[in-house]
Amino acid sequence: MERSESVPEPDRISPVYGSLKIAVPYFLLAGIWIAFSDSWVLLLFDNPEAITLVQTYKGLLFVVVTAFLLYLAFKTQIENYKDIVYRFSQNYIRLEKSNKKLIKAKEEIEKKVEELEKSKKIIYQQAFYDQLTGLPNRNMLLEDNSQHSPDNNEVLMLLDIDKFRIINDYYGFEIGDKFLIKLTDKLEEFFNGADAEIYRIVSDEFLVHHQGLNDLSEIEKLLEELQDFFSGFFEIEGHKIHFSYSIGIVRAGDSNYSTHKLLQKCETAMYQAKNNDYRNYEFHHPAMEEEIASYLKLDNDLRSALKLKEFELFYQPIFRASNGEIAKLEALIRWHKPGEGYIPPDKFIPFAEKTGLIFELDQRVFKEVCRHKKMWQRKGFKNFTISVNLSARQLDSSDFTKFVLNLIDKHEISSSNLELEITENAVMKNFDVSNKFLERMQKAGFPIALDDFGTGYSSLNYIMKLPISSIKIDRSFINNIEQDQQQYQIVYSIIELAKILGLEITVEGIETEKQKTLLQKQRVDYLQGFYLSPPVPADKGEQIFS
Repeated sequence: MERSESVPEPDRISPVYGSLKIAVPYFLLAGIWIAFSDSWVLLLFDNPEAITLVQTYKGLLFVVVTAFLLYLAFKTQIENYKDIVYRFSQNYIRLEKSNKKLIKAKEEIEKKVEELEKSKKIIYQQAFYDQLTGLPNRNMLLEDNSQHSPDNNEVLMLLDIDKFRIINDYYGFEIGDKFLIKLTDKLEEFFNGADAEIYRIVSDEFLVHHQGLNDLSEIEKLLEELQDFFSGFFEIEGHKIHFSYSIGIVRAGDSNYSTHKLLQKCETAMYQAKNNDYRNYEFHHPAMEEEIASYLKLDNDLRSALKLKEFELFYQPIFRASNGEIAKLEALIRWHKPGEGYIPPDKFIPFAEKTGLIFELDQRVFKEVCRHKKMWQRKGFKNFTISVNLSARQLDSSDFTKFVLNLIDKHEISSSNLELEITENAVMKNFDVSNKFLERMQKAGFPIALDDFGTGYSSLNYIMKLPISSIKIDRSFINNIEQDQQQYQIVYSIIELAKILGLEITVEGIETEKQKTLLQKQRVDYLQGFYLSPPVPADKGEQIFS
């Protein structure tokens, strides 16, 4: 049912106004009817009976008309009120629905707020606590301790498990995680009751923030007790996992440094501790910063030198002891640093091995060796071998084997013309892996020489297992053989042993004619040294053969 647009709004309804709308018209109509109808009756009729009859019908007509008019008035008013009531009811229903929606929205908002609070707690937990161990993490450490005062007794100790990656690789990550949980439990047990907080910084690094240590002796005593507390191994799912750890220590009271800076110093001291032979911890001291600065400078200089091609190859001849002819050339890398001249190899080769730059260095050496070898072969210099030093880092690299084989194939060089030199110490770092690498290279046709023989392990058992074709006796064995009979006998014994094993013998470090003569009498195969010829730059290599 459509509602009239004329229906008054609820706030416009008035009982007086509504009543007057009915009463006033009725009063006017009745007054007019009475005033005029009687006059008309008297004018039209003079018979009293007729007048009485007409008055009766006139009264009935008036009642009928007024009743009809009242009916219409009340009907209209009732419809208006009915429409208003309907609209009120509809508004009430809408309000009821809106109220329910608001209540539901309120409940949903409260639920969302509750979920947000839970999410906030989860995010906070994830941001500031380690999920595996439940310990506060690095973020919490930096949040809790932004600055330190020199007036307190704070000590930060960063503990790192040595070679933890091997535990993960060998036993699997599940065992590795259980190992870390076990370590956490043991650390919490040890520091229980002390004024100390334990944090897991990353992976296998844990930091202890201790605020109750007054002097150096107390710290060292605590570290000794910690060493005694750990048995050196954990029993996990039937596995007896042995481990060691290194600790870097910073006394926060020695400075006003922020926690971030102190943590950095802990890292520095911890890595220094890993190189200690006599104890597993190290206190940070200013000299370490200088070492790091030198380390970074050398690293930057080496990388820059590789890009700018500051490395050069020199070649030192190796002569046949029997007739003095050149049999081999040993390739020696030199770093020509602008403004400083030539940098000795022992100043940068160990560092390059440590940082991994040795891979790129070795590749450049082999590329240059192959290029020079091919160039000299084309010029008719063919009957010689180039000896190249291999770093320990290459001995477990299958990619390096492929690289060298592709290189000699590209330059059309026989593998028999490239001798690989490797030191005893390099081989013994991982004998099984090194031996397999050398066997692969031997099968590919490369002759292999054991360099610096006698300065390393010198185990006959290991030497017999290696696929080597020759040894190089280190210069330290012949420095004084002219005067020292005992040293001469040692060299003689090494030479006789090599002959028994069927190995060719090269003696390096020949500095005098007498050394040369003595060694020729011992029937060694090759001689090398500054007395015979110093290393020469590659661009003057042809002069060696003339």
